[in-house]
Amino acid sequence: MFSISNTQANALTHFYGRHILRLAQAPGMDHLRYGAPDGPNTYFVSRPRPQMLREEFEVRLGDEAQAMDTLERAWASTPLHGLGREMIRLVRYFPPVEQDATVSSFIYEMF
Repeated sequence: MFSISNTQANALTHFYGRHILRLAQAPGMDHLRYGAPDGPNTYFVSRPRPQMLREEFEVRLGDEAQAMDTLERAWASTPLHGLGREMIRLVRYFPPVEQDATVSSFIYEMF
């Protein structure tokens, strides 16, 4: 038993194959491809960029248009450019879940 429909599963599979797989080889994404370091016995990985600013955590997601604009601006000069629009299209396959009053709210929190 799946918690998503075949249509949703196909949409996710298509999104992953078309947009996510290509990111692994995109320029600037080297920090995603690391393993155990050579040399000293440590798994410390240095940051590829400095500490993030507070503004980088403030995301405006009021509606689809605002979310798409926010993501597009945030990712404009990265390999994620253009992915915001595609993510918004994907979201349309997943309507908000309505909680059933006969089911404990703890069930929803578990998943």
